[in-house]
Amino acid sequence: MNPTDDLYKLDLSYLGAFSTRLDTPWGALFYNENQPRYYDANHAHVIRECHDPQTMVAEVVSFYQKKNLVPRLYIHELHLQQQLLSELEKNQFQYEEFVSPVQLWNNQVARVAWRDH
Repeated sequence: MNPTDDLYKLDLSYLGAFSTRLDTPWGALFYNENQPRYYDANHAHVIRECHDPQTMVAEVVSFYQKKNLVPRLYIHELHLQQQLLSELEKNQFQYEEFVSPVQLWNNQVARVAWRDH
């Protein structure tokens, strides 16, 4: 099992706390029609390599348009997703890259000195 799988599971559980999740072969679709502008609640989460980008993009666009939501994607493992990125570009999607640091906890509780100001 890939070590990042546990991180994805945690992320998917968090997102599922405020949106509905539909699993797909490449990841999951999240939506919450009561919060249409909240991007974390309304997006496709692409975790696994997409082998049929044209069909996947059409599926995502159709899914969100039927719900009157903006189709958005969070894409992991970009080095595996070059065909998907090309397909999104063909379909006029814009993108921005974010660095998402992961904190690793060593099971130690740090003692912090608090000062009153």
